[in-house]
Amino acid sequence: MMNISVPYLHDRSLDFSARILPEYSDKNGRQKPIIRLKYEVDCAPGESIVEVNRQRKIWSWLTLGIPYLIEKVSLLYSGAIRREKIAKPLLEVSFDVKDLMADLKGEVGRGASSHKSTQKIAQLLRYNSYNQQSLTACKQAELHEATRMMGRIINEAERARERGDIATLRQKQTTLRPFIDFLEKNNDPKLKKKDFDEADWAIMDLINFEQAKRFFSELSTVFNADWVFGSRLERQMRSNFDVNYFESVIAENLALKLAYIEDLESKTISLPVFDKRTKTYLPSTYTIRQTRIGDALPCYVLESENWEANPWLIIRGTSSYIGLSKNRKELRTGAFESVLADALDPECIARNVLNKALVCRPIIREKGVLVQKESIRDIFMRWKLQNKKVNMAGHSLGGVIANALTVEFYDQIKTAYTFSSPGVSLETADKWDELGKKNKRRVHLGKLVNYDYEGDFVPSGGRRLIGNHLAIKSTKHAGVLGLYETHVLSHLNNDCLIQRVDIVKENHKLARYLCEKLRIVLGHCFRLLLGLFSRKYIPDWWKQRTLYRERASFERSIRHHFH
Repeated sequence: MMNISVPYLHDRSLDFSARILPEYSDKNGRQKPIIRLKYEVDCAPGESIVEVNRQRKIWSWLTLGIPYLIEKVSLLYSGAIRREKIAKPLLEVSFDVKDLMADLKGEVGRGASSHKSTQKIAQLLRYNSYNQQSLTACKQAELHEATRMMGRIINEAERARERGDIATLRQKQTTLRPFIDFLEKNNDPKLKKKDFDEADWAIMDLINFEQAKRFFSELSTVFNADWVFGSRLERQMRSNFDVNYFESVIAENLALKLAYIEDLESKTISLPVFDKRTKTYLPSTYTIRQTRIGDALPCYVLESENWEANPWLIIRGTSSYIGLSKNRKELRTGAFESVLADALDPECIARNVLNKALVCRPIIREKGVLVQKESIRDIFMRWKLQNKKVNMAGHSLGGVIANALTVEFYDQIKTAYTFSSPGVSLETADKWDELGKKNKRRVHLGKLVNYDYEGDFVPSGGRRLIGNHLAIKSTKHAGVLGLYETHVLSHLNNDCLIQRVDIVKENHKLARYLCEKLRIVLGHCFRLLLGLFSRKYIPDWWKQRTLYRERASFERSIRHHFH
């Protein structure tokens, strides 16, 4: 504590009490003192503090109000990007490559293969580097993947030339051309993703899916490795937070990476599934099915023929609106609608989107053919008949929808994992509390696991947080990641600190109230602008929100009656 005396009017003095708060630091990690103002004014004889303030109201505002306002704004900003945490337990996750290399050298000294040791190190590096930050439009790993894919296409073209298959040769040459243009465009260091056209995004989707397939296929080996399985990390996560670490890693990378890749209908991917007989993780093949939430928000259903493998529902978050292609089609499907889903409804984020998804079967164009898909309710009813428990993963906006679906189909959910999710409506929160009274606390909190990234402002939106909330702070990139990078990059497969969030304090923060008010104001502006200039862009779930709300309520009443 330090006291500072500054001159005031007419030889009076103003005493400030300033307290240094070390928990607030700038982006470079340096401590920034935040001044808590506590002042006393020395008055002239026979003059009160009230009279001084009346006489010098403007000057008092300039000397006291501006610093006070600056302090409050900085505190609100800090409150928006930092979570209210419970001090203990605090779990530190660290992947030390140097220690692993030392252990592997010892293994080699005891007669183990040096090739296998090198493979383990490369495996760990790939595990740590997946979905990490990049200073350019494309990460180095993505460019390497594009080169590998080009190599495969060239080899297939050479074999077609040797066979004399002219049709296949021309097809491969046509396929190769977009890759060449893509790599040439990436020679420009100033290139941004907003400069990509439709062909570039198609190449990016192919590259990202190949990377995702390789990452998830290696996860079984990583999870069974001694340096992970024997590290007590999984046991610590279960004992301290009642959370499955391995399943959380799968969910995080499904929600933050796979969910944003487009055109995955009928493709397959291998995910690790815990085998109860062998007590190890075994790869299981999942088929990806695409559906829609609302009018155009993509989400994926992953199902396996393995009866032990739980199905996954993957829900994408808000996507950056990049623009339109030459044929007036959005470069990223549902990008503009995801922004509207965040802002349009003043009562709750994405409530009307979910109402339509529950009662309407979306129609999607696949390979030039219109196909009617199942509604979200149809999918859950089919899983119920098959006696299957469902895992869900959602990021940002998708996390809000996953929270609401967990309350909607509570008995069918195994675990729902959300990442950087805003709060839900008061109605949904009340239903969640009612369900908590009917179930054991550990089972109830195990249904819904929310990961909030420290330094991300998105979880400060919404009315109320529900479920088991854990705050993650990156230690590898401390002070380096900006707000956007913190929101979209994976954290659990890297060095981080994990703490439980104090839900009660977090829900009563002033920053949460102001963030929600700001969202409502922006929503009013959106509705006004769309009503005046672009009525054709108003989504159907907003135009007919009353109809969809009544139909959804009717469906719920029927389902609860039969339940």
